[in-house]
Amino acid sequence: MEIEGPLKFGIVTQDNSLDREIHLDFTDTFQNLNLREQTQVFHAYIMQLKSQSEAIVDENSERQGMLVVLQIAEQLAPHI
Repeated sequence: MEIEGPLKFGIVTQDNSLDREIHLDFTDTFQNLNLREQTQVFHAYIMQLKSQSEAIVDENSERQGMLVVLQIAEQLAPHI
């Protein structure tokens, strides 16, 4: 699943372990926007994630992944 937007996610699996880390960063394009534009883009991203996740009827892994990204974005939004 690939979700276009201002966030980049990476999953890192530790050697000899089942532990995983989620690494999160903002795209260069997003970072180059001024603060007002970043706020607008980020809130539009959240709305897009909500509508896309609601459009997926089945409770499948794609929808679950999208909901995780949505939760992370909603938690970050007040800080942008």
